[in-house]
Amino acid sequence: MTALLPAKRVIQIRPNIVLGPYQIDKDTTRLVSYLNDRTVTGNFGVIMPDVYTTDDALQFLKRNNYKLHYSIRNLEQDDDLIGDIAIYSDGRFGYWLSPEYWNKGIMTHAVDGLIREAKLIGIDKITAEVYTSNPASRLVLIRNGFDSLGEGQDNPKGLLAWKFELDLSRVS
Repeated sequence: MTALLPAKRVIQIRPNIVLGPYQIDKDTTRLVSYLNDRTVTGNFGVIMPDVYTTDDALQFLKRNNYKLHYSIRNLEQDDDLIGDIAIYSDGRFGYWLSPEYWNKGIMTHAVDGLIREAKLIGIDKITAEVYTSNPASRLVLIRNGFDSLGEGQDNPKGLLAWKFELDLSRVS
């Protein structure tokens, strides 16, 4: 039996794409592959190890520093892991998606789904930071109603980033 990590529920964001729980047995290898791909991790707000191992993946999957945390899954590809989306315990928001699914509107829908779930459980504010080298991610946040707070470089990588905030009390 596949071990599942807690997610509040499965959220359908497109006919073939859902937000759902991680399946540790099934997702670990895929996660290692994605998180060793610099096209995926290059825009992360944290510094990643040079080589991301199975042990790293298992530690990531067992962390519990989230208010909400979901895998993004493609139901047409055997319920395959294609991304991740989370609101951390401090209200920071983050996500990533496999490059083969970029520019298809999937993340815009995934962010909308997570915002709706966050509102349901009483989260009142979400913050996000996007490197200026990642304008597509900036558009995802703008399309989902995030307010721009300007730019800054106070992140672990010291890169110029746009800062955003979403007040969920104004989200209908």
